[in-house]
Amino acid sequence: MFILAAALMACQPQTREPEPVEPAATDTVADDWNSQSTEFVDGTSNEEWQNTLFDLEAVHVLNLTIQQGNYDALRLEPEEWVPADLEWQGMVFKQVGVRLKGNGSFQPIDLKPSLKIEFDTFGGADAFGLDKIVLNNMTSDPAGVREVTAYHLYRSMGVPAVRATHAELHINGLYRGVYTLMEDVQLRTFEPWGLREDGWLAEMFDAEFQVGSLSGFQHEDGNLLSSGVFATTDALELEDDGEAFAALESTVDMEAFLAFYAVSALVGQFDAYPYRSPGDDVHVYTDPVTEKLSFIPHGLDETFNDPARHMAMGPGLLASRCYFNPDCQARLNQQMWATMDTFEAIGVSDFMQHQFEKIQPARAQEPLFNPTEAAGHLVLIKAFADGRSDDLLDDMGPRIP
Repeated sequence: MFILAAALMACQPQTREPEPVEPAATDTVADDWNSQSTEFVDGTSNEEWQNTLFDLEAVHVLNLTIQQGNYDALRLEPEEWVPADLEWQGMVFKQVGVRLKGNGSFQPIDLKPSLKIEFDTFGGADAFGLDKIVLNNMTSDPAGVREVTAYHLYRSMGVPAVRATHAELHINGLYRGVYTLMEDVQLRTFEPWGLREDGWLAEMFDAEFQVGSLSGFQHEDGNLLSSGVFATTDALELEDDGEAFAALESTVDMEAFLAFYAVSALVGQFDAYPYRSPGDDVHVYTDPVTEKLSFIPHGLDETFNDPARHMAMGPGLLASRCYFNPDCQARLNQQMWATMDTFEAIGVSDFMQHQFEKIQPARAQEPLFNPTEAAGHLVLIKAFADGRSDDLLDDMGPRIP
């Protein structure tokens, strides 16, 4: 690790990190931002700024300044929030909160850390109607396009998913590389999709709709379970398919689930529910009015992999119950074909190629970037995307009129 850090530092212009001072609360996020309004002084709305921030054609440049004492604190306790200043397009957002994130992709602050940035942790205001953004270091994605592509594809099929694009990150003047820049998974993010802030949202972490695995539904207020989770668990315990699916229609938004299931199969989101059970890398939402469940994907950095993985190899109870029921499989078949048609119209392989070329000039400046590895990985994931529909035809059969 120390050799890696030395290589990173050797390739950067040497700058002195600022001396630590006590953070001061501020009511101003950026020089031209009115924290009491939904617009910048020039009249640009939140929606317009968000569209600029998450523009798929962008490779933004973000400059993060962390005072030395707080930088050292992240070395010792990387998941604790510390204050920092964030600059983007000439706007400086004062006293944002920063912490490290990641499991298998985790890297320490001196290397290429994945980060969460929260605008209002230390007294600031939201920025553009956002209170958090996420920067993923793409260490498990040599080509650098998996997440941006997969999130775009979920969204294209009407599945609520965060917006994602790319950004260069500099920390205290040192270039750390190209990242996936994305929204944070929280209820306010999905209001444009019709999700309500008074709904229930939990992350699945080794969770399943069965007794003994319900504690894996991790709500931000603790292990508080929604009525929809209990009702879905009860429905899946029914042996009679007719009774089970009649019950599931009242506890699960089945059309939304089938869209989520179909996209997950086509992008190869196999490190998540329903392809892992007990599963993770999914959030579950319960609508406060209908009390029906729907699913929100996240953790898409290992997609477009393992083309031999088929639909029936998803052990999640809800997915497998649907797959082996003729009526539900017929509905899934229709959803799969609609998804394949949309992906063909998008041109997934071409989309990947474009995103790859977009970030190459910035990635070439990364100290440890391996262009040969990146190009080879792109070939593999494009091959997965090009052949996935054919791979699944044996599972789904012909198009149902």
